[in-house]
Amino acid sequence: MGDWSGRRARDVAGIGRRCYAFQARKSANEVLRAYNDWLKPAELEIAQFATLGAILQDNAASIGELAGLLGVERTTLVRNLKVLEKRGLVKVATRTSRCLTHALTPEGATLLSKALPLWEQAQAAMEKALGP
Repeated sequence: MGDWSGRRARDVAGIGRRCYAFQARKSANEVLRAYNDWLKPAELEIAQFATLGAILQDNAASIGELAGLLGVERTTLVRNLKVLEKRGLVKVATRTSRCLTHALTPEGATLLSKALPLWEQAQAAMEKALGP
């Protein structure tokens, strides 16, 4: 199984401090938590807010196009859309054998309007902390 004592053990133990991928993921999670905290009064998470915004931006986009726009896997987007549908914030706009699109419901549009100033506050706080 190998020798996990001495230098090799110290090298492995230090990966979390030195690994760019680990640190990037950790930083991204902290940023996500901060945005989620700002959006709590709207009862939205940043991924849901972004999904609502993407649908508003291009409600003719297919699931694949929306996933690309949001930078998420299709399966992740489908899970998020189901949550938003269940909450009555989005609805299926078109369904064909080859394409499925979504649209905001009036409730979804209202919530997005309520959440936008919260996101703007979060964005301003992030820009102040991290720079533009």
